[in-house]
Amino acid sequence: MTAFGAPQRSIESQPYRGKEHKWAKDPLSRINSGLKALSPTFALLLITILINRSTTGQSAYKWLNANYTPFQINAWWTFGITSIVYWIGGLIFMALDLTERPRWIFKYKLQPSQRVSAQGYGRICWVVLRNQVSVFPPDYFLAFLYMKTLIL
Repeated sequence: MTAFGAPQRSIESQPYRGKEHKWAKDPLSRINSGLKALSPTFALLLITILINRSTTGQSAYKWLNANYTPFQINAWWTFGITSIVYWIGGLIFMALDLTERPRWIFKYKLQPSQRVSAQGYGRICWVVLRNQVSVFPPDYFLAFLYMKTLIL
């Protein structure tokens, strides 16, 4: 039973019975369960643990703490690192979509009939960048002020 009282369903034992959409891939591509589906998460966790335990990771933490305040580390370094990772991943997928290379990767595209133009990606990048710059700083500053009241 789930938290809402509905019977628990196993994805492997029952096929998808929802509405089929013209843009959706075949139902088998929506089966994403088990350890195989969690392997990227486990890999990232393992990499994080290994970096944190390494001498390089420890040296980086010592350097950050020696040169920056906790506010600067939590605000600007966190924002910078997450933004860089977000944009690198997004730009890679955008380049794959715009160049249509390598061809074999398109069998994994969730909406193969939907194409986004370079102009469309330009608008998407502008909206994301605007949101990152205009939403994060005020939100983080308010959260920092709130956390400061909890600590003091």
